Order: sequence, then C-alpha cells, then structure tokens
Amino acid sequence: MNGENGARNLFYLMGATLLAASLLVFILSRGTRLAGGLRALTEAKAARGRLIEEARRLDLTYDSALAAPAAAAGKPALWCLRKLPSGPAAYRGDDSRPVYITNIREMPDYAGPKQQTCTDTLVVIGTFTALQFGEVYGARLEARFIAYP
Repeated sequence: MNGENGARNLFYLMGATLLAASLLVFILSRGTRLAGGLRALTEAKAARGRLIEEARRLDLTYDSALAAPAAAAGKPALWCLRKLPSGPAAYRGDDSRPVYITNIREMPDYAGPKQQTCTDTLVVIGTFTALQFGEVYGARLEARFIAYP
C-alpha cells in the first residue's frame, strides 16, 4: 500500500512540475512581448515630450504660421483646437481660423470639459494652400494630430 501511495505521489509531483514549467514558459513568453510593448509606449511618450518641448520653444501661433508658412511647415505646435463634428478643427475655438487635420480619424472627439471651447493639442504643421477668388483671399492650413498633452 505504501509503495502505491509513493508512486501516486511521485506521479502527482511530476505532473505539478510539468504544469509549473509550462506556466513559467508561457509567462516568460508573454512577458517578453509585454516588455516590448511597454518599451514602445515609453519611447513614444519620450518622443512626444521632445515635440512638446520644441513646440513650446518655437511658440508658433496660427497667425505666425500663416505669416511664414515655409518656416512653420514640419514644425510642432501646441494649439488649442476644437474638433468640429465635420470639417476642420477650429483654432482657439474660432471657426474663422480653420485647421485641417490630415489624420482626423486619430484625433479623439473631445478631450476636455464640455464648457471648454478648445483643448490643448500637439500638432505638426503641414502644408499651406493659398486660395484666391477675385478679391477674396483665403488660406488652408493643414496639420497632423499627434496627441493631447
């Protein structure tokens, strides 16, 4: 009887060891993927931080970007934008100062309190298109949404 219990206990011990080893391999393989994902998130956050610092240093406004479009193109900016249900975003909540977001699907609908007219937004200024219809002049300013800092 004693030998039979010993064999059964040994069998259970071997099964538990195999299960623990399998679990350990599974956890380690997932951990490597999680570490890679965490590293990518950390790198993206650091890149956004550098863009935010540069945007603060440059201090580009809507008007300064329109005044010198070649100098502003490709530069980061921190602009207070309101995403409208359709069409361009509004600079400082002003519909007469449109910003066409080129990756609008990546920009969440709203990131602040409902009474707020705009939300601080990190963008990279893109292209400018000058429009003229007779005596009327207009400009189309495009930017790429990066994040809500």
